[in-house]
Amino acid sequence: NIWSEEGRMGMFFTNLSASLFSSILVLPAFWLAAKLANRFGLVKTLVFTQMLSPLFLASTVLMPTGIIGVLLRVMFYVLGQMSAPLRASYMMGVVAPGERVFMAGIVLLGMSILGAIGPMFTGILADFGQFAISLFAGVSLVIVANAALYRIFRNVKPPEELVRVASDA
Repeated sequence: NIWSEEGRMGMFFTNLSASLFSSILVLPAFWLAAKLANRFGLVKTLVFTQMLSPLFLASTVLMPTGIIGVLLRVMFYVLGQMSAPLRASYMMGVVAPGERVFMAGIVLLGMSILGAIGPMFTGILADFGQFAISLFAGVSLVIVANAALYRIFRNVKPPEELVRVASDA
């Protein structure tokens, strides 16, 4: 029966429901991201959410049921969205006012290019039955990129963190 939970349409509606639910969960996630950033710093929180998010995605293929996989996909989406306001806040805080629009454009361009290249390679690998390689390669690249981001920017504080450090001293 294609309409059952395990059938094609059942999983389709489960995924559709999860997507709508994910969009609602993003709102409290934004609030949580701000609280975590205030406590641990923007760079640490950004890197943490960006490194944890793809691990949830990679775990979906290992789950015994589709429902558990969908729940992990929701976590992937919510954590991935948590980093958007953190990234924007950090970028606007450390870039000079006259360069902010240019920098935002460069970041968006880079993300768009990478967002287009990934599916192309996934399609090529999937043609050879190697879909898992693209998934785990992508997760690995995200983790390496975020480790590099942390290493490079861990000492570059946005103005609000500099004020907090100065007031604590």
